[in-house]
Order: sequence, then C-alpha cells, then structure tokens
Amino acid sequence: MFKIYPNPVNDQLAIEFICDSENYILDIYNISRQKVKTTNGNSKMEYLSTNVNDLPNGNYIVKCSQLKAQNSFVINS
Repeated sequence: MFKIYPNPVNDQLAIEFICDSENYILDIYNISRQKVKTTNGNSKMEYLSTNVNDLPNGNYIVKCSQLKAQNSFVINS
C-alpha cells in the first residue's frame, strides 16, 4: 500500500504506506529527475505529512526503494 493525497497539493502532502522494513527513505524528485526532498522514518506502518510549499508548482514523483514503488503528484499553489 502506497498512497499520497491530496493530489494536486498546495502545502502538505500526506503519504500512507506499509513497509516490510522498519527503516525507509522516501525521495521526492522533480520532473527533471532531480532529488528535491528526502524523508526518513522507522516504522512498518506509517502515515506522514511532509511540507512541500517550498517547492515550485509542477509535477513530482515520490519514490520508496524499500517498497519498490513510486507515485506521482502535482503541486498547484
């Protein structure tokens, strides 16, 4: 399970997931594939909210290598 919302987002991006590993890294990339933000955690079941209002409007991708998953979202403030 790997969900992000709201989409599009203005300031706070919510991420929900279940991970087999207790440690995870979530990376956010811009459309040019440049890493713009990283979030670390240590829980198998997680809900987190990350502030993205410092990022410009555009399309982004959230990747989690531990989950072998990715999801895209749009910032529209």
